[in-house]
Amino acid sequence: MTQEILTFIVIGLLACVVLFYGLNTLLNKQNKSTKHENGGNITLPLLIQAHERITLFLERIKPENLFPRILPLCESGLELQKMAIQEIRTELNHNIAQQIYIKPATWEKIELATQVLISDIIGQSATNEAKTFVIQYLSNETLTSKEMLKKSLLAVKIDIQEKF
Repeated sequence: MTQEILTFIVIGLLACVVLFYGLNTLLNKQNKSTKHENGGNITLPLLIQAHERITLFLERIKPENLFPRILPLCESGLELQKMAIQEIRTELNHNIAQQIYIKPATWEKIELATQVLISDIIGQSATNEAKTFVIQYLSNETLTSKEMLKKSLLAVKIDIQEKF
């Protein structure tokens, strides 16, 4: 009888130990999950905002959106060229901090598209009036920056969609 009681006590103690460790592990996981969710409450809006800002940046530097904004301020193609490049660089510098919320590969595409766009603008002959420069530039089908800007925008969209 003493041995039976001792067996029940040992089994009871083992059950308590297993239950204690099981509950402790579960509570620790729950605390970590809650901490992650609370941290997510802070970073999620920042992630969304960063992707929105980069999308806006890419849309603003598209030549068909950029040139109409600066065309009234320029008379010559050379003047337009300089102002467009300055505007693109200013926009990029304004949004440079967003790269911490965007995948490095996506950010590289954005930077490369920006550099190629600047190269395309520089490569266009700027001896004409500003309006003529814009018409010639926008009708040039061989520019690689158009496709690169599209790919960058797609990469930003995929990047944010993967987060959800």
